[in-house]
Amino acid sequence: MCDALSSLKNISELYIHPGCCPESFAEKALKILSPVTNEITMWSIPFENREEFRTFLKFNLDYLSIYNCASEIPKFEFSMDDVLIANPLKLDLIEGPSIVEDINQFFLNWLQNTIDSRMEHFSMYVRENVDEDNLLNELDVVPFLEERTFHYSKEIDFPFEAFSSGYDIERVDGKKATITFGNSYPIRRIDFYIWP
Repeated sequence: MCDALSSLKNISELYIHPGCCPESFAEKALKILSPVTNEITMWSIPFENREEFRTFLKFNLDYLSIYNCASEIPKFEFSMDDVLIANPLKLDLIEGPSIVEDINQFFLNWLQNTIDSRMEHFSMYVRENVDEDNLLNELDVVPFLEERTFHYSKEIDFPFEAFSSGYDIERVDGKKATITFGNSYPIRRIDFYIWP
């Protein structure tokens, strides 16, 4: 079966559902198909331990969505430290870890240029009420209210994202990013766009 998988050359989307197949097969499929897949959506994480999962997160994926990552990983707890080493162009965490201090630390690490990633867009959907002031603490943000369009370096799920308010931050090396917030009760969305 793995030989058949390795002959595939271009896959638009790959879904990993809980119970869809033995975890060992799903893990092998991810390792083989990730290099030729544009979008991977995971409702279950088939890796036995954090190190295997982190190796996967370092792959040069285009788009990775992980659903219920805070509750569906019984073997280890997903954390913002995992996001720090993730390397997809776009990463969505649906109901991810939502400790405000950890998300703020992720932004601070980006500002200090300690994240070595090709990531262009990071989205997190959380159920908790997130206080924007606490989340933006120590970031030296500049608010804006004009319409903007963010274009990805290559076509992912959408060629661009449009938004009309948020907060800009800038690293000492001049690299800029924008943080936006959205509400869709009971979910709160936090987006982080890194400008080219």
